[in-house]
Amino acid sequence: MIRKVYSNKAKPGWFYRAGGWPDDPKRRAYRSWGFDIHVRDQAGHEQRKRQSGFLSEVEAGKAADNFANAVLRSRYGIREVLPMPSLAQLVTKHLPQISSRRERVRATRVLNAMVGVCGKTLPVDQFKSAHLLDFVTLLRGQGLSPSTIDRDLNIVSTMLHSAVATYFPALAQWLVPKFPRPKYSKRRRERVIKLEEITKLLTNLYREPEPGESDIAVRNRRNVAHVFRMALLTASRPGEIKRLRWDQIDWQAGTFQLIGTKTENSQAHTARYPKITDTIAAIFRERWEAQGKGEIPSWMISASKLLAIESTRSARNSLKLLAPTRTLAQIEMLQSKPLNKHRSLGNSIASSFVNMSSSPLHQSSVYVFTSNGGEVTHYYEIIAGAARACSLLYGRKTLGGFVTHDNRHTAVSYLVEVCGYDLKTVGELTGHSDEVMVLLYSHTQRKTINAAYDDLEKFAGTGTLGS
Repeated sequence: MIRKVYSNKAKPGWFYRAGGWPDDPKRRAYRSWGFDIHVRDQAGHEQRKRQSGFLSEVEAGKAADNFANAVLRSRYGIREVLPMPSLAQLVTKHLPQISSRRERVRATRVLNAMVGVCGKTLPVDQFKSAHLLDFVTLLRGQGLSPSTIDRDLNIVSTMLHSAVATYFPALAQWLVPKFPRPKYSKRRRERVIKLEEITKLLTNLYREPEPGESDIAVRNRRNVAHVFRMALLTASRPGEIKRLRWDQIDWQAGTFQLIGTKTENSQAHTARYPKITDTIAAIFRERWEAQGKGEIPSWMISASKLLAIESTRSARNSLKLLAPTRTLAQIEMLQSKPLNKHRSLGNSIASSFVNMSSSPLHQSSVYVFTSNGGEVTHYYEIIAGAARACSLLYGRKTLGGFVTHDNRHTAVSYLVEVCGYDLKTVGELTGHSDEVMVLLYSHTQRKTINAAYDDLEKFAGTGTLGS
């Protein structure tokens, strides 16, 4: 029975009346709504348990009904019927759980597109394989490749399985529908960039400013060259280079920190510490000046002898690939004097660097190659244009074309096949804990294959047949 409950003790949420409530003979000051529950203990004695603190008679009545229904369900083994969330509610619940900003942005795009196909009010338990097929049809109509569609379906699958496991109790017994996966080749890329291709591409990217080319265009072009070359020099993923920050460079130790972008959310130890070689030091120093961070700090120069480019013969030779002789001389002048003293040099490279340093965007950047850790400005357009100018095949969709990630394959193949480094050493350099992964990234050179065939010829060739 629903009734009013009174008390002289102050209780949170109870109504208070100075002097007591008129309908209470004892004139107690606090009042709420409640109901009594009669239960029996193991000895058979009946006890009364009062449930109070409800703000209205209706609220107390609903609570009493819920309790009575729970008793009946327990007595007869009836499963409780919970409200089923909609697909839009599930998306809203799932997106904040994604820690990576990049993955969250991608998931937002994919999941909102799926909700647009299925409808915001569709209950999750009515989500079928037919809805997924309609979503796949939409993606195909947008011209997406089968591998991209499969990756988008992985985002949907992760959300649905997370919903079953943690998000909504009503989905605890729900079975995730079967996914219509598109078929495509799982063959790994085997593109190794040749040395002559690298030379042509970098020479084009590091060329002197052309007539009419703006200062910002020169800066963007050289920055693209730096990122592409850093991927070769460190056997790293392009994303790891783009997210490199100035505070991750340790000039005292002569190393810098790279965080694995692919495994940072799945492994505890994803950082590695490449050596600051002569060429890498020259790149860092140019980026420091190009971002308008002022004169090169003395601790940066004294702590790392690698920065003394003008006195290091090997570094001079390594920079010859950067640009023609005149550009190399200009780089050396930039490295030997503060940037703001080069207005009188009269060369376009120095002037462009001075103008670039006035950009407030780069003055506040904490990243070496980007403004916010995202994409390098016009990276793909610039590198594709340089490849066309050099008659090189570029792009994943181009038969025989290369992409920046192939630098990682190229570097690993060079270290394993040409230099003869063991897999453990190369794995430490690339961040792979499994030596099998190192083998997947290495690609046997043609001369090594021919040498192996020659050895087989000696072993089981014509000489074994007798005369």
